[in-house]
Amino acid sequence: WLSTEPSYLLENAGDPFISAQLLLSTTTTESYLDFNAADIQYGIEEDQRNRILRTFVRNSYVYHLNEIFSTVRNEYTDWDKPILHPINIRDATMEALSDGHTVAPLLRLSYLHARRGAKTYFLHFAYQSKESDYP
Repeated sequence: WLSTEPSYLLENAGDPFISAQLLLSTTTTESYLDFNAADIQYGIEEDQRNRILRTFVRNSYVYHLNEIFSTVRNEYTDWDKPILHPINIRDATMEALSDGHTVAPLLRLSYLHARRGAKTYFLHFAYQSKESDYP
C-alpha cells in the first residue's frame, strides 16, 4: 500500500516532519507480550530461545541468517554465569527481541529526525514496581 520504501520517505521528509518536536519512549521489557504466562513465570530453555531468535532473524533479514543469529545469541548470552537458568535465558531473549522489535527502529527514527536539527527526545522508562507482572 506504500509505493515508496518507508525509510526513504523518512530520510527525505519535508518540513512538517522536521519542524515537529519528537519524543520517543521505550521500556525495558518491550517484548513482554511475545511470551506466554508459563514462559514468563518459569523461563525458557536454550532450544526454545534458539527457535525464537531464529524466527526473528528469518523474519527480519534476507542474507547471512546464520551469522546474524550467532551474533545475536552471543551478544545476549551472559557469559559470566556458567549455568544458564531458564529465567536468565528468558530475560536475555526478551532483551534481544525488545532491542530488535522496538529499540533499534526507534533509534533509527530519532536519528533521521535529529540529523537535520529537529528537536528530538528519547526516553527509557525503566521503573518496575514490585507488584508488577512484568519481569
